[in-house]
Amino acid sequence: MAGGRGVARPLQRLPVRGDHPHPAQRSGSGRPRVLLRRSLARRDLRGQRHDDPCPSHRRRGALRVDLRGRHTDLRRSRERLSRVHTAAAVLGAVLLAACSASSARHPAAAGTTKTTHRTTAPKTGPTVLQASVVASLPAPVSRAVVVADGDQLVVLGGLTAGSSSAAGVYRVDPSTGALRHLGDLAVATHDAAGARVGREWLVFGGGEAKTIATVQSFDDAGVGRVVGRLPTSRSDLVSASIGDRVYLLGGYDGSRPVADVLETSDGIQFDVVAQLPDPVRYPAVGVVGSKIYLFGGEGPAGATSDIQEVDPASRRARVVGHLPEARSHAAAAVIGGQVVVVGGRVGGSPSDEMLRFDPVHAAVSRAGPLPEAVADAGVAVIGETAYLVGGEGNGRLAALVAVRFATT
Repeated sequence: MAGGRGVARPLQRLPVRGDHPHPAQRSGSGRPRVLLRRSLARRDLRGQRHDDPCPSHRRRGALRVDLRGRHTDLRRSRERLSRVHTAAAVLGAVLLAACSASSARHPAAAGTTKTTHRTTAPKTGPTVLQASVVASLPAPVSRAVVVADGDQLVVLGGLTAGSSSAAGVYRVDPSTGALRHLGDLAVATHDAAGARVGREWLVFGGGEAKTIATVQSFDDAGVGRVVGRLPTSRSDLVSASIGDRVYLLGGYDGSRPVADVLETSDGIQFDVVAQLPDPVRYPAVGVVGSKIYLFGGEGPAGATSDIQEVDPASRRARVVGHLPEARSHAAAAVIGGQVVVVGGRVGGSPSDEMLRFDPVHAAVSRAGPLPEAVADAGVAVIGETAYLVGGEGNGRLAALVAVRFATT
């Protein structure tokens, strides 16, 4: 067990599928709406050395040049010296021609006498997104807050197999699925958002029997407490961290999707930094640099394909593109600098699709399948791997799925 402390306890606190505890949040089909919260290839870099015909164009350290001094006998005949000088002149002309030809292929950088060295970019195969089940939890869970903590995952709250909100907080080893119970939240919740702030985990809003505005903390000592309140009740939301700031986006206030984008550094004080042009609940979220991207979600008219960009610095939000189809309850993660959107609900059914998002061109491409269709999974990134925790597919799931890029 990681850390060697405590005794692993089964997730019996994470009870099996039943009616969604939010009556207002059921879809027209009677199914509970689900929220899926959130691999870079290890590239095989093979440097190649290319011999240059001119020694001055060789890269330093790429070649050991062996210089041998030769002594000339001053008593040699003028005729011998003449032949040597003639041969040297011919050889010099040949070398000069070779170096000139090479220099023509590799011109010196403008404004400097330094010679530009020829290099070859490492060859790598195309990167493909791969997903595999790496472990299973002792019991199913969905709609939980999942946060990375070193090489471990911390799972807070969620919806159990019995459709009850959970209060348990667990540390999970993603390689084995082994878990250790750390304690309990002050208030059981699911469909919440969360983040690590300082030495505490913060959990924002979510739902019990109804949507709540509670902000909770859980510390390293295993103590959960209520530390504040959101400006309004809010569930089905997502969070994104930039520096020491946490941003809360999307969500549902009990009657309609919420447009306010909130910023906080402590879970107590909140500022509105932008308004979503398309207010949604159950979106997926990813951060690229200083920009936050929301993918899909559900608006008043149903699921949407909108990709919304939020710039907290300029306090602006806009629609920059579209997913291939309307999608909600998906997860998103940034893996090795690339944004991927996985799973979710399309046409009311769980999806097994993975998508890749290019923020430069606001373009989306299909990137392969998940091992099984899933929505409402928690997600966190450790190194260059995103881990999906549980979720909902054909019932509530207990799988841990690793998503990473691989080089072919």
